[in-house]
Amino acid sequence: MLTRFAEAGKSPESVRLTPLIDLPGPRGCVFFPHLAGAGIWARSFAAVWVGVLCTAVNLVAQLLFMPARPLWSLTIAALDVLVLHALITHVSPE
Repeated sequence: MLTRFAEAGKSPESVRLTPLIDLPGPRGCVFFPHLAGAGIWARSFAAVWVGVLCTAVNLVAQLLFMPARPLWSLTIAALDVLVLHALITHVSPE
């Protein structure tokens, strides 16, 4: 690999690798649950479904992390199920 850089006339330190897909970082992921929480507090029905979506994604993520941290993942997954139940059953589409 070093010889390929030497042939091109570049040192390995001068080559910057860029990702193929530029995904948003944690700032984008953290923003939606806070926005949904504020919308739920204001009784917005659309915000409830954003909250349901965020909670469902977190539930699936916790189930995927089950082999690494079983007790923690099971605890958070149970809390996600409780949040989903509360969001779906106790909010009316007014």
